[in-house]
Amino acid sequence: MCAWLVLLAGCGAREARPAPQHRAPSPFSVMLAQGGRPVPVLNHQAALLRAPFDILVETANPAEGILMNVAFEEELYRAALADDPLSDYFQPGTGMAEEAVVKEQSLFIVGSRAHHYLLHDPAGPVNRYHQVTRVGGRYRCRRSVSELMIQHKTVKLEQTREPALFLVFFLGRSVMGRPMERHRDFVAIRFSAR
Repeated sequence: MCAWLVLLAGCGAREARPAPQHRAPSPFSVMLAQGGRPVPVLNHQAALLRAPFDILVETANPAEGILMNVAFEEELYRAALADDPLSDYFQPGTGMAEEAVVKEQSLFIVGSRAHHYLLHDPAGPVNRYHQVTRVGGRYRCRRSVSELMIQHKTVKLEQTREPALFLVFFLGRSVMGRPMERHRDFVAIRFSAR
């Protein structure tokens, strides 16, 4: 949708011009890295080796919790891709119970109705990232992944047989007790052999 600004020029002649569009920076963005190198994410898809990797969340406020769903199924990823509302998926009480300070490099495979709660509270004991670094006026928060928790069993990434992993990130705010979406990002990771 384009907004138009009408300017008066000379003797009542009008010239239509597009109004400048000002966009605030997104609250967060998601990148991937493997072996210390950035991995391109194109059209919300990335190819990774079946080996440890890093999820990098760039944000202005790491204390603002971002919800992350991890699944082998495409249901939530397809909803995000279709720009469907995600608030129904990210309801209170569907979070994963992780340690306040995450040391393990694992992600829980939880289907479409549960999520990890990613945040870093510099004033408190909660850190769900493995590293938080200041980059310019923002923070780059790294969550390292070397294994998956599948039905209460830890499996190294190298041993998984699933062809893909779907990550959906959600930032909301509570309005009358219901989560309302502020921003989303999502990526389908397709595993490749060397």
